[in-house]
Amino acid sequence: GNRDWIENSQLLDEYYEDLHFSHEDSLQQTITAILKWKNNRNFLKLAKKIENRAEAMRVEEVAITVVNAFYSVVENIFVVHAAMLNPPNYISNFPKAYKYGAIGMVIGHEMTHGFDPDGRVKGSKFDHAGRLHDWWDASTREKFNERVKCISDQYNNETDPIDGMNLELQSNEKVADLGGLKAAFRAYQQFLNMSGPEPRLPNFPDITNEQLFFLSYGQ
Repeated sequence: GNRDWIENSQLLDEYYEDLHFSHEDSLQQTITAILKWKNNRNFLKLAKKIENRAEAMRVEEVAITVVNAFYSVVENIFVVHAAMLNPPNYISNFPKAYKYGAIGMVIGHEMTHGFDPDGRVKGSKFDHAGRLHDWWDASTREKFNERVKCISDQYNNETDPIDGMNLELQSNEKVADLGGLKAAFRAYQQFLNMSGPEPRLPNFPDITNEQLFFLSYGQ
């Protein structure tokens, strides 16, 4: 959501006091002014005393209009931007099956990144407090890597139809996709066990809610 001061005119003026452009500027001039302002704010952080690693890595400004979600290894949290909670990712009056398959899968995806085995920032190498620490024993890592290899092998001979990239190179994302999908589907099954079956989507009587779950994920 928004920061607490987003509706405070005085605080907003102070926040943007070093950002200058006018209606007479061209689009390029306006973008340049904004980028310069953002870079200056980032440089000012270099002179700021950082109390802990989480503060050093925390994203201070996140535009609420950005449709995105992410996991932070040093804070051990996942963040879903407010803009994600809009169609088609989230539709409040749709069946739970749709919600679990869409935004539920996104949440599961980001949680699974906490166990990333590869890449520059390996979630599996950071503990619950955000410390760089190999907290898995050898047997756990070996078994986990065996399962990751199954996914990598599946995508090894596949390429992205748009950019031609070998999909195996994106193994962390594929693991997170599969982990998020399984977690969301299990959560939906648990919801059904607790609350009973829910009505199907109107006008689509031939589509089961389990099918709707995967349709919402695949869109």
